[in-house]
Amino acid sequence: MSALVSRDGIMPSYLAWVSIMDRNMTPDFLPHDRAVYRSDMTRYIGDGQYVLRTIGEHMAVFRVQSKGKMLTISQSAGAEPQSLTLESFEAICLGPVVGAFKVYDNGLLNGETLSARLAGNYATGLHQIADALSKKKARQVEAA
Repeated sequence: MSALVSRDGIMPSYLAWVSIMDRNMTPDFLPHDRAVYRSDMTRYIGDGQYVLRTIGEHMAVFRVQSKGKMLTISQSAGAEPQSLTLESFEAICLGPVVGAFKVYDNGLLNGETLSARLAGNYATGLHQIADALSKKKARQVEAA
């Protein structure tokens, strides 16, 4: 994630992210991945992926292509693309996607603790065994 922050450890104010909630954008994004976008560029700058405001002020990532005087937007490969005028597109555009990061464990990313995890007791037991072995080895070294 260091690419998202400046040398001072601060994320630039023009970067924002949206969490992917479904499989519409596979293979580029899977559920819980994050799409990073430029919130200061709410205009069409070329074909690519954009974060758009949808019904009810929700956000979603769409693939956008220029088709003459119109733009087509789509998510899943099986869905029929929608056509928009440039003006309509820019009215809902939140910015172009400039990066992404994969999320391998959404619970840990969102602050889940070991005690809250289903395997927490098993992991705690393994840590206790490792600590006991470490102490036993330390006693053996001291005795020698």
